[in-house]
Amino acid sequence: MICCRGKKEVLNITKLQITKGEIVGLIGKNGAGKSTFVSCFSI
Repeated sequence: MICCRGKKEVLNITKLQITKGEIVGLIGKNGAGKSTFVSCFSI
């Protein structure tokens, strides 16, 4: 999955596997791209 903002590629995820019922946390410093990562799934 590739996520772009305008013409700029901001995330390139080659493999992500989350199974049903699995609990996942997303941790990182300010400006690390957490919100961008989540917004790629809400499009």
